[in-house]
Amino acid sequence: LAQAPVMAYDVASVAFLASLGCAVGVGGDTGWIVLAFVYGMRVCFPYPYVGYAHNAQLYVWAMLVEAFPLTGARRVAVVVRSYWPLLLCVLFLGIIRDTGRCDLFPAASLVSRLRFYGVGAALAVAFVVGGVHVSDPYGEMAWLNLWALYAYLFHV
Repeated sequence: LAQAPVMAYDVASVAFLASLGCAVGVGGDTGWIVLAFVYGMRVCFPYPYVGYAHNAQLYVWAMLVEAFPLTGARRVAVVVRSYWPLLLCVLFLGIIRDTGRCDLFPAASLVSRLRFYGVGAALAVAFVVGGVHVSDPYGEMAWLNLWALYAYLFHV
């Protein structure tokens, strides 16, 4: 509860940047700018229980990217689909050796935070641009959409 004002500021600042980008009409570049801001703040200015505000920031970023797709998204998606084994190797190199919940209690060193949040940023971009595309040619997994929605809404 002591971190609530900082969390509110964090989420409001991302919402303001996203709204400003929409109002000015920057388009797909706004998503990259907001993403850099979100992860830059996490790396440079850690505080306890930051994971909750970070999730809200990613939600605002995802809404922005849904409205204005990232510039170069198709190219990034092709690269992710083509070189995903190499991407996984690079991401595994980013795994830090700290214990505990790094999303709630950030690592003490800047390098560890950069590695931890770098993996998250890479995965967020890979999913948002459609680089991790799964198909269901026989329609056997339609029920999974409802289950995923239920799990997302009611998990505790």
